[in-house]
Amino acid sequence: YLLYMAKALFDLALNYTPATVEKQYELILGIMSPNAYPRYKARFLKFVKEAEMVKLVSVFLPDSIKHDPGRKAIMATGTRMLLLEGEQVVESKRTTYELRYSFSAGQFHIEDFGEKGKLGKVLGASIKGETK
Repeated sequence: YLLYMAKALFDLALNYTPATVEKQYELILGIMSPNAYPRYKARFLKFVKEAEMVKLVSVFLPDSIKHDPGRKAIMATGTRMLLLEGEQVVESKRTTYELRYSFSAGQFHIEDFGEKGKLGKVLGASIKGETK
């Protein structure tokens, strides 16, 4: 169950187009824990507006997903490519993303999400720097 949820969340967060990014990030917000929701809501809204404005497309090709039950963390490692819609790749890099989770009353929640070592930073918050 956990790896299935994580795979779906990594796909929602890291594979999008300007036409899909808003709905996908709304779905992610709906799974955030009550503590994480306020931290991420404003960041996600800002990120979505920027991604739509510059017509950012993201593709993440994971080659491994690992679970660390002791830390309640799931890590996905792979290649992430960012491009401007209809144009060439702006950035391509190998990276690891981490999702920290919790359960409350049997319900799965995201506590933190982002590039490993930079949790809490919105995925793609540096759009301006990446698309120059």
